[in-house]
Formats: sequence, C-alpha cells, structure tokens
Amino acid sequence: MEAQLIETALLNFMNFQTLIATKASRIKQVAGNDMLLEFGTRRAQEADAAVWGARAAYIAGFDATSNMLAGQKFGIPTKGTHAHSWVQSFASEQEAFNTYAKVLPDFVSLLVDTFDTLKSGVPHAIETAKMLESMGKRLGSIRLDSGDLAYLSIKARKMLDDAGLAYVKIVASNDLDENTIFNLKAQGARIDTWGVGTQLITASDQPSLGGVYKLVEHEMDGVIVPTIKISGNPEKVTTPGKKDVYRIIDRVTGKATADYICFPDEEKPHDGLRLKLFNPQHPFLQKYVRNYDAVSMLVPVFEQGIQVYELPSLDEIRDYHKEQLAIFWPEYLRKLNPEFYRINISEKAWELKQRMMAEHMEEEE
Repeated sequence: MEAQLIETALLNFMNFQTLIATKASRIKQVAGNDMLLEFGTRRAQEADAAVWGARAAYIAGFDATSNMLAGQKFGIPTKGTHAHSWVQSFASEQEAFNTYAKVLPDFVSLLVDTFDTLKSGVPHAIETAKMLESMGKRLGSIRLDSGDLAYLSIKARKMLDDAGLAYVKIVASNDLDENTIFNLKAQGARIDTWGVGTQLITASDQPSLGGVYKLVEHEMDGVIVPTIKISGNPEKVTTPGKKDVYRIIDRVTGKATADYICFPDEEKPHDGLRLKLFNPQHPFLQKYVRNYDAVSMLVPVFEQGIQVYELPSLDEIRDYHKEQLAIFWPEYLRKLNPEFYRINISEKAWELKQRMMAEHMEEEE
C-alpha cells in the first residue's frame, strides 16, 4: 500500500523530465560543441512544466535557459535576448539597439529580424557594435528568428566579418529541433548558438512518455510471491519477481554491450562467469559474453522509511548523464535507423515469466 501511494507522483516526475531530457540529449548530440539555449517557457504546457523542463534540458547538455525562475531555483545559467516588441516600441531599430546596449553593455544580444534581417537588422547591429567598441565593450551576438536560417547566417557572418566583428556570435531560433539543426549544419549554416523552445519543451514529435509502475511481487500469508501483468501486447507483459539490473561493459572497448536483468538470489554476473544474453521477445537471438564488467544499476534510496541516498547536485547529475552516454556506441544513438540496445533477462527470470503466463492461460480455459 505504501508503494502504491507514490505511483502517480513518481510517474509524473519521471515521465515528463525523462521525456524532455531525452529530446534535449538528441538535440545536444546533433549540435555538438555549439552552445544550446533552452527557450521553451512561453510554449510550455504550464508554469511548472517550463521550470522542470529547463532543468531536464540542462541535465542533458543544454548550456543555459531563458527561464529566470529555473535559474534561481536550480542554479542554471540564464541567457536571452530582447523581444521584437522592444524594437517596435522605439522610433527606429537603431535607437532600440543602441538603448538596449547602453542598458546592458556587458550582455548584448540583438534580435535582427524585426523588419529586414540583411537590409536593416544586421547593418544596425554593426553600428551598435561600433558604439560599444567606443565604450570599451563588445557586442556579444545577433539573433536570427525567422527566414532561411542557413542563407541568412552565411550572409550575416560575412557582413560581420567584413565590418571587423569576427568575434560577434550568431544565435538562431525558430522552431528548431535535432532534425532542423542537422539539416542546417549540412547546408553550411554559420550558426554558433541554437535557441530551442517549442519543439523541445513539448517534445513535439512524441508529446508523452509511457513509463509505467507495476507490481511484481506481494506478501501473501507471510510469504513473498511473484505476480505478473498479462497483456495482448507482448511488450506490456511484465516480468514477475524482485530483480537486479546490471549494465554489461565490454572490458576491451569500454562500451556497453547490454543490460542484464536477474533475480537477487541468482549468481551475480562477474568477470569469468560465462553470461548468456538473449532477447526475451525473441529467445533464439542470443550470445555469450565473458570478458566484461557488470555495473549494478539499482541504488537504494529509502530503507525502512529512511533516506539512505545522498542526492547529487544538478551539475553532478549532468556530468553523470554525459559519462553514461559516452559508453554507448554511436550506432545506438543515431536518430535514423538506430541499432537496438539489448535488454536481456536471465534464463531463470524468463522461465518464471513463461510458467506464470502458462498457468494463467490454463486457469482461463
């Protein structure tokens, strides 16, 4: 009953943030070493989603957020630019840029597409940059938020360089995701920083994550007995019983080979133990490994109602994500046609699952 009480809250926390962190991680893999800014607050489903989504994005490798509350709450670096309305509220674009630069001379990023990016925005930004140089300051960046970002960034880069402003960065936004960024890079876009909002904070290509929380054993008359949930969808049939989970790391390559699920009373996988790995959906797909390290993936958080786990800092979680991602082959991480990472169960776990399914089928006859 105690475990049941936390189901809804736990799934709410884990599903949303795992979803956004996964999307952010895919964007990070495509962006490489380019700076990534989380710009999703205005398009998030509601206020909490914006704040916690910014946290998830930072864990997955984003460099900063425009959400000031997330910055205050979690210590995430904050960055942003002015809005189009700032430019529209002045008599001229040049006046708007100069005023903004005088107010925030150390953090100037100018949005250059309010009227015409190449004929108006970039030339006026160059004039503001010259003004800042006369003050002993530098323009940080210009931002492109509409139009053909590849073409505009190439042209804007040349205009800036010709004006002696090679140090000025180019920021791009406008419904970006990993696919758009990949294509823009392939087209030679001269973009240094990517501001990603709507597509990230809503995980638009998959707006929900179907994580579940299922009972695998319970006490009956003082005895712990396994239980199973059966479904017409094979992937929804649960594996009964309390389990341990290990990540199998090849000692030669240092890369992850598979995850291995077994019962606590089984012999723990260790170097020298010939370990059989097979797909529970397709048992005929199997292989053996021997030269490996088995890393336990389960860590106690509460024992007898007492927290025994020391919570890591957000930056420690971020570093852990980066380290763990590095142990997977690129073939598993690519967006198009990836190889499937193996999730394997022990023969004992598989046999119990098959037996309990058969018993339920017999009871229904």
